[in-house]
Amino acid sequence: MASYNGVKTLLNKPIYLALTDAGFVLVLDADNKRVVMLDPDLYHVRNVVVPERGGHALNEPCRICWDDVNSRLFVAECSGEVLVFELAP
Repeated sequence: MASYNGVKTLLNKPIYLALTDAGFVLVLDADNKRVVMLDPDLYHVRNVVVPERGGHALNEPCRICWDDVNSRLFVAECSGEVLVFELAP
């Protein structure tokens, strides 16, 4: 259990971070198969919803990378597949 400024959020195997130019922190929560966005003060903003693809959500996410110029989130699966998601700025 992690606490961000009083808000408790269960992170299950947070294994990778990416930072945006605006100071937001993206956390890859591997076992929950999601990416969590925190603001510069580490307040929880939202869970970045990763839409299902072909009936499947993320399987084994292992890395993330943020492209600030194009507002894209790259999520690498341990299988070698890379998924690209465009997010609203």
